[in-house]
Amino acid sequence: MFSKLLGKAFLLCALAAGPATAATVGSLDNFRTGADSLTGGDYSGTVSQLQALGHSFEPAARDLTAAYLDSVDVFMHVRSHNYAGRNRPQAAEITALKEWVDDGGIYVQFGGNYQFASELNYWSNHFSFLYTAQTYSGGTWNSSSHPFMTGVAANSSFGAVSSSYVHHVTYVRDLNGLPLSPVTFATIGGRGAVLGAQYGNGYALFFADENPVWGATPNAGAITFLNNVLNSTAVAPVPLPAGLPLLMAALGAFGLLRRRKNTA
Repeated sequence: MFSKLLGKAFLLCALAAGPATAATVGSLDNFRTGADSLTGGDYSGTVSQLQALGHSFEPAARDLTAAYLDSVDVFMHVRSHNYAGRNRPQAAEITALKEWVDDGGIYVQFGGNYQFASELNYWSNHFSFLYTAQTYSGGTWNSSSHPFMTGVAANSSFGAVSSSYVHHVTYVRDLNGLPLSPVTFATIGGRGAVLGAQYGNGYALFFADENPVWGATPNAGAITFLNNVLNSTAVAPVPLPAGLPLLMAALGAFGLLRRRKNTA
């Protein structure tokens, strides 16, 4: 029995010290977005660059369920048209999404031109953020010590085209009733270009525009930012405690002595 216990302890140590794993990304299909899905081609540069960095993309889902969300680390929602209301979330989808983020998932929503603002809000308002229609272009990444901003050049181009902007509202709280504290990662026209906030154990992030991640040559800052976001979900290696080998040796010696006594 003692030897089995010792074997289990070594197994746990091996698992704890295992390598970090890359993130898995989920999204909705083009039936729901009314446009191209994240993995359908229009975001090819972003998808291919993130794949080259070790991340993977699940097939896009028609319906957002708890089971689908449990299979991914990050859920990315691209700009949305309103085709007979197909983009608009069902109550069960919002419940599943909020619970998943609260448990540690990361939700990333990409905006678009001013005509998409109202449709985007059907999703973003549940996390205390709203899109306001505007036609801003340009924008810059901010200077920030936030881990998501590691390697993103301060004041570098954000690359928006005819963009709305994002702002925070105070009346939405997380599932524990706590207010959200927004962080501004990029600005455009003096407004929010990329905003986010911790929501329970997870995070919700909102891009005012999709152009930084659109096409074959996405914005360099956006790729670095998203890679940081995805890496934040990875299972980091757990270092072996310094005293654990000595403890294991002592337990082994104790077991050997016990066995000798039993055979005496």
